[in-house]
Amino acid sequence: MTKAIFQMEIVMRRRLVILAALGIFLTIILEGALFPSIGHVLGSVNVSKGVANLLGGADWATLKGWFKVEVFAITAPFVVAGIAITAAATTIAGEEEDRILALVLASPVPRKTLVLAKAYAVICLTVFLTFITWLSLLLGTAIAGGGLSALKLAAQSLHLGFLGLALGMLALAVSAFSGQKSIAAGVASVIAILMYLINGFAPVLSAISWMKYFSFFYYYTASDPLSTGVNWGYIFVLAGCAVFFIVVACWGFQRRDLRG
Repeated sequence: MTKAIFQMEIVMRRRLVILAALGIFLTIILEGALFPSIGHVLGSVNVSKGVANLLGGADWATLKGWFKVEVFAITAPFVVAGIAITAAATTIAGEEEDRILALVLASPVPRKTLVLAKAYAVICLTVFLTFITWLSLLLGTAIAGGGLSALKLAAQSLHLGFLGLALGMLALAVSAFSGQKSIAAGVASVIAILMYLINGFAPVLSAISWMKYFSFFYYYTASDPLSTGVNWGYIFVLAGCAVFFIVVACWGFQRRDLRG
């Protein structure tokens, strides 16, 4: 039964994930093709430090800086996180709103097992999207003329994937507690945006500088994995948060009366 629940989740979300993967692929390929003619012209735009942090350094002169700004600063994290949040928010709360979940639980399936199966499905979908991002970066780098190693691109993609997982599992926890997909998706999305802004402006606003450690985006970008490789300590933080939210989701779902 657990396998059936997992397979059902994959089937139900596959179209959304495939469309997102196609969008990321086309975007990265286009950015790789544009860099030789536009990147060197733009160079480093003179913007404030806070805005530069939001834009991944605002350096268009090198391929590394170009991908940081055009792909990893906004597009990739919000697409991957957005898909993870959407899938996680609808996997429990959406089925509960549609009066499907009660039918599934009528079978001898413990609630904890149900949550874990659905969490595993979201994890697999996020891993797939992250892998497509890495493959797209390899091709985009080749089109742009090369210069970035496959391992450094994999490191940045790994950080990206765990960012998505942490935010997706946050949405899963809210979904399990609330039973409403709009609340789950909304809360996780607002928190993601706040974390993004905090990470961007914390270096220039001393009053909130301490808050950067509570932002998942800090552990996504602070170590500059595209230059230095994987920071396993930061990966552990994101993975730990994801596991914590899964535990919270199991605990909350077991203790709540379901609708329908």
